[in-house]
Formats: sequence, C-alpha cells, structure tokens
Amino acid sequence: MIALKLLCYKIPEHTLLNLFMKMSRFIICFLITLALQFPLHGWAQQKQLKPVVMPPKFAFVDGTKLRKEYRAFAAAKDSLFKDGLAKRKAFNEAKQQLDLETKKQLKKDSLAGGKQKDLIVSNATTKQSLLYNKYVMETKPQNQAWHALMKSYEDKMRAALQLVMAQGVYTELKPLKDTANLKGTNITDLILAKLNQ
Repeated sequence: MIALKLLCYKIPEHTLLNLFMKMSRFIICFLITLALQFPLHGWAQQKQLKPVVMPPKFAFVDGTKLRKEYRAFAAAKDSLFKDGLAKRKAFNEAKQQLDLETKKQLKKDSLAGGKQKDLIVSNATTKQSLLYNKYVMETKPQNQAWHALMKSYEDKMRAALQLVMAQGVYTELKPLKDTANLKGTNITDLILAKLNQ
C-alpha cells in the first residue's frame, strides 16, 4: 500500500528533480545537435579528396588492317569499286575512240593541205568536253553513294573503337606505326571482333 501511495504521489513542479529532468532534456538535445554537426565537418576536413593522376594507357590501331578486314566495309567498297571501274572503262574506251577519229581526221586534213586543222581540233575538244561531262553526270550518284558509305562505315568503326577504348580504360590512341617508344596494346583485333559480329 505504501508503494502504491508513492507511485501516485505527484512531485511538485518546483522540485530539484523536475528541474534536473528539464535540464537533462535540454542537454541531450544540445549534445545530439552537436554530435550531428561535428562528425560531418570533421570528416570533410580530414578526408579531402585529392585527384589521382593516372598514367596514360596507350592503345594502338592499325587503320589499314581495320579497313581491309572489316568484312561489311570491304564488300560494299568492292561492289562500288567494280561499278565505278566499269563506268571508267567505258569512258576511257570512248575517249580513245574519239582520239583515234581525231588523229585520222588530222592525218586526212594534213594530206589535203591542213586547212581545217583548227576546226578539227575545236570539234574534238568540244566532243571530249561533252564526253567528260556525261561521265561526271553518270558517276555523280555513285560518288555520293561512295561518300555516304565511307561516312557510315567510318562512324561504325569510330563507335567500335570508342567502345573498346572504354572497356579497356585506354586514355590515349595512337596509330600502330607510332609504337616505337610507347608501351601499349594493339586493339585492332578487338575492334574487328566488334565490327564483324
């Protein structure tokens, strides 16, 4: 019964115990605030990150091998080259035929006194100019296709190169011929593997 009376006994508000309880709450809040601020400031001051200077990691590429062994590029290039070669051959044959006709006319004119030489040369020059203009107009779409093809495949090669460089964490790229004094890795085969998948 005495214990029950003690539990129900209300401590007056002006007692020392009540004052101590209020002070302890204030001190605990102050310490928590202090604890939250000091570790953050102290950690930031103690562990300042310094940049790490990594030595360059060199990668070497054989551009000639890359273009020769990139199968899709080589096939497309060969196809366009054969088409262009046929048109070039036809142009050269027509030009040779025109030159032969001009020589025959000049020879015939020289036997007759050579009075029409300027006219024959002028006509031949005009015919050659027309022949050349026709050849240029016929090959213009092919030249545009060639440039578009080169650009698309160069873009694909550049993308594969950048992918291999990123995967190998390479920082510098050099042509294979510049490997004399540098240590590095030839990544040509890795690029070809990506391109020929």
